[in-house]
Amino acid sequence: MFVMRLLNLVVVLLLRNISLTKAEPVTATTDLRECSSATIQNCNSAEAASKYCYKDNKIFTLDEDGACTTAAAITLTAGVKIFDFTTKAEAVTTGALENLATIVLFNCVENGTVTCKRTYGYVKTDTNYYSIGADGKNEEVVAGPADTRAGVLDPATFKLNVGDGVEFVSDGNGSIYLVELLDNGIFLSTEDYKKAILSETHFILEAVSNTFIFSKFNSGGEFCVLKSKVVTNLDSEKQNIFCDSFDNIYNCFKDSLCRFYKSFDKPGKYIEDDGSFYVLYVCEGNPIVCTKDDGTNDGVHIFKKYSNEKYITFIKLTEDLASIDIEKEDYNMFECKSGFCERTNGFIKYGIGFSKTGECSEDFYYCTERDWESSIEGNAGKLNISGTGFTYTIKHGLFEYDAPKPVTGGKDYFFAYGTYKYDYITFSNAHLVAFVKNVNEFDDIYITTSTNVVGKGAEKCNSNTYYHYVIRNNYIRFDSGPCNNQIDSSALPDNTETNNGNCCTSTKAESTYCYKDNKIYTLDEDGACTTAEPITISSKEGVKIFDFTRKVEVTTGALENLETIVLFNCFEGDKCKRTYGYVKTDNNRYYRIGADGINEEVVSGDADTTSGVLNPATFKLNVLGTIGPRNGVIDPDTYKLNIENGAEFVSDDSGSSYFVELANNGIFLSSKDYEIANTPSKTIISIMAVKNTFIFNNVLSFDLELFGLHLTSSSLVFYVFNGVDTFTGNDIFGSFDSLYSCSTDGICKLSVTFAGKYIKDHISYDNGHEIRLYVCDGNPVVCTKDDGTNDGVNVFKLINDGKGTLVKLVEDLASVDLESEKYQLFDCKSADCRRTSGYIKYGKDFSSVGRCPYDADCTVQAEADNTGLEGLYRIQSTLKYTGTGFTYTIQDSTPKDLISGNDYLFVEDKYSDYICFSKTNIVAFYIEDIRKKEYDVYINTSTNVVGKGAEKCNSDIYYHYVISFSYIRDSALCENTDTIPGNSTENENENKKENDNENENEEENENENENEQKNKEENTEIENNAIGYIISDENNISICKQSPKDIICTEYTITETSCTSDNIGKLFKNNEKNSNEEISICLNYSDKEYSVKLNAVNQGNYVLYKSSTTNEIFGTSNDKPYVIITINKNSVLLNTKYSNGLKYVYINKEGNTSSSMYRIMNKGDNCPKNIENILELECNNGLCSEHLNIEN
Repeated sequence: MFVMRLLNLVVVLLLRNISLTKAEPVTATTDLRECSSATIQNCNSAEAASKYCYKDNKIFTLDEDGACTTAAAITLTAGVKIFDFTTKAEAVTTGALENLATIVLFNCVENGTVTCKRTYGYVKTDTNYYSIGADGKNEEVVAGPADTRAGVLDPATFKLNVGDGVEFVSDGNGSIYLVELLDNGIFLSTEDYKKAILSETHFILEAVSNTFIFSKFNSGGEFCVLKSKVVTNLDSEKQNIFCDSFDNIYNCFKDSLCRFYKSFDKPGKYIEDDGSFYVLYVCEGNPIVCTKDDGTNDGVHIFKKYSNEKYITFIKLTEDLASIDIEKEDYNMFECKSGFCERTNGFIKYGIGFSKTGECSEDFYYCTERDWESSIEGNAGKLNISGTGFTYTIKHGLFEYDAPKPVTGGKDYFFAYGTYKYDYITFSNAHLVAFVKNVNEFDDIYITTSTNVVGKGAEKCNSNTYYHYVIRNNYIRFDSGPCNNQIDSSALPDNTETNNGNCCTSTKAESTYCYKDNKIYTLDEDGACTTAEPITISSKEGVKIFDFTRKVEVTTGALENLETIVLFNCFEGDKCKRTYGYVKTDNNRYYRIGADGINEEVVSGDADTTSGVLNPATFKLNVLGTIGPRNGVIDPDTYKLNIENGAEFVSDDSGSSYFVELANNGIFLSSKDYEIANTPSKTIISIMAVKNTFIFNNVLSFDLELFGLHLTSSSLVFYVFNGVDTFTGNDIFGSFDSLYSCSTDGICKLSVTFAGKYIKDHISYDNGHEIRLYVCDGNPVVCTKDDGTNDGVNVFKLINDGKGTLVKLVEDLASVDLESEKYQLFDCKSADCRRTSGYIKYGKDFSSVGRCPYDADCTVQAEADNTGLEGLYRIQSTLKYTGTGFTYTIQDSTPKDLISGNDYLFVEDKYSDYICFSKTNIVAFYIEDIRKKEYDVYINTSTNVVGKGAEKCNSDIYYHYVISFSYIRDSALCENTDTIPGNSTENENENKKENDNENENEEENENENENEQKNKEENTEIENNAIGYIISDENNISICKQSPKDIICTEYTITETSCTSDNIGKLFKNNEKNSNEEISICLNYSDKEYSVKLNAVNQGNYVLYKSSTTNEIFGTSNDKPYVIITINKNSVLLNTKYSNGLKYVYINKEGNTSSSMYRIMNKGDNCPKNIENILELECNNGLCSEHLNIEN
């Protein structure tokens, strides 16, 4: 019994001892708030300090009335501050906190200046632990039973319950954690908790300087989280920020409160946008953790973009292209390297059996089905996309192609798609072709002729198994030919294999030389490179006269060692090529440096007027013509070449280009090179007059086509192919009589002399790619640009005469033979021609029919039966060939014979609207400019012809079609057009009869407010390329988004009944309150809803905040989270043209009324009382980023 009493006494004493060690909570007694600017403007009160306020990093004392006293302000430095208001200094933390009731926590951040905010949390001193509570209770935390609630400091371990438990850290860098909201009055007061828990779930906590505090400084945005620890802020302004791994992503706001955003419940490979990059993550495990890809998935892939039931967007790599459905789902093409991805463009094979073709754009469009053509023509070749795989054909000229070869996975093909420059090499993967590799300005491309693959290690170009292409000034040299056809004009050996400076080990005496780039190497008698130091010819461009006896460049005086003089043509800084020609020294002596190995002085003598010879009587070079006009070669009065007596030497470095006839005289070309260059067609060579030399210009920067025009009986002026007349600015293609093709080695051959009507292709720096029609006639024949006489659609024949391909207009279709010859269809207007598609009747009695695609040659068609695709509202037309002519049907009308010279409405593909054009024996589909505006088409019901002058639609013999923003709306007989759905003009005037008086008043007011109305219309008019919502009524709404070729509109149904954070950017209607409730749009949601009703009163410009819906429709992003929209009764549309004449756009977030929230402020509007309600945005094309917080 005594033992039991003793034990009970011990237990009581122990319990009493424990209760004595636990301190009671104390009520914080410090009266502290943030200062208003007015409070601290005049600190002149002499009363005793009673309370305090703080602003930035200053603490001010106030008297009992709240007036600022004369006491000096206390300054806080950066970091977490444990401040004791009893001692007016930072608390001593070497032991227990002495004045617990007056302890306050500040979090001070330095960013140029120090800014502080009061905060709450846990504190560790050297000996004790404390909670500084937001509910006004400060308390010591002592050892005790475990408390595992999230966000609580566990008395059993003194770790904060986050993840597996977090210890205090002593340094000032700290870590950030995401903690569930907890109603214990420590980090958030009870009042703040009740507000936060309505919409948020977590808050940001910072472990720093022996404290756990509620982090009051946060820029907002998306945060990566791994086991509750915040890894990084995806919206950080810092560059190159990304998550290495995470399990969840949270959306956090500037008050440091957060809500769950997304996690990945299915394993896979996903792309996340961190604000600067697209980052690829591999998500796997149980539970799933996402880790940044380490390069394992490098390459080009297709990603599916989709949203879950909460409208959260995911971008997931698609492993199996056979399973995708482009028509119903959204896909993009990305190229990924070491975990970073970027959009690219290309084509894919997909669907069952990979029988469908999709096109993917590198812009913000999604992949779309490509089902309207069988091949894609690039600037360097043709990609054939029909069937289940790809084939590729090399292009050797404007219309000439090699045989198609299958595209093999993992190989590169030179293609150059979607640009006038030659910027891309194709990357091929299984069922995927992407354009991802850049070609540099001076790259050499070698194509294996047997496979069409870009060759590896083919730089020597020593066999005819490769074609050689060179990029110069961003343009390609076509017809470079097999490698073994290149002319070697160098008699001096050019050992490109061994003379790289690494194999020069011979110590024998020098015997011969070789050169590479701008270096000359010495060789022994066996041809081995010696140890002698290479000689640098020059580091500058231009002609170099080199003396091999003295091994120096000759710049002045007579040529003393004539037998060892060599000429070099140096270009691109460090490259040189041996050349030949004439030299004039500064003592007026003249020399011939011949390709036949003969060097000799030219002395005065009898006249010799042979082309390409320096005339001994005048010391002028006899030339045919010049690339000109330049350097006074053209007489401004007669516009004739002043070179009948020869071209003179010039002393400057700029030079002039001339042409001479090819001759076997050993001057500019050796006999061997002459035999290679000489062909039955007339040949000329390029000569450059520069720095007192005439040299063979064997390093033209790129291939040329020269248009020759005879100005006198013996002289010509030539114009270069690229279309830039840098000398006069005139239209250099106005007329010509001959065409020469020049390769980069300076050899030019006469391609053709013309008679007929021909198309020629031009590349112009100013105008891009042009195809022009010329009429060639007269004696002698001169070709002149067509003046419009031959406007219209015509058939052209491709003629290959062995010298180049001619494209000649066919005057008589009865002579056409599609089975053995090539033909194409062109539509020409004022000499500007473009390929088009259609049908032709040809042959004897025009009894045969041919189909002419716009991307391939015409082919024999046994029967024409072409049903046009359906438009948005089921418009369908059919074209048929009956054997004697064409018939045309629209909708349910009876077939009508096509009448030549008329237009017919025919939607040939699902993205573009076409008009069917008919002329004798030709039916062509040419694009009318009807895609970017509201366009009315009237069809004569008796003939099916597009009516002329039927705009008033005052007769029931016409059907009325409205094409609105690239889509065909429903049709009706003209007498019924008042009820056409989707006709915006009719919608705007639907109540016209009922509101005549109101309209008359509006017309009167319009005159009084002309300037104001003009400004309003400029900023609120519906754009032609409308993106957004178009509303006929509640049950007929379209949503329009951008597609690769045009705007794609689909039906939209309102499903939302309120504005929440999950449906920003969506239309909603609160049917529960009022069945007649107007439609509204949710503009933003932050603590409360920001929305506006769609009606005439609220018409104007607003901004809409980013969301998955807004991103998809209007193109908002983390970088540009706002978009300008124009709201009308019947539409909510992107406004890319808004301008207020200022640098920034200003928004009143709260508005002066409930209907003006997030409305753009105009000049004269009243500013809100609370300056924080103003948004200052920097906008471009309607997309905006927040500039700064307004303070003044």
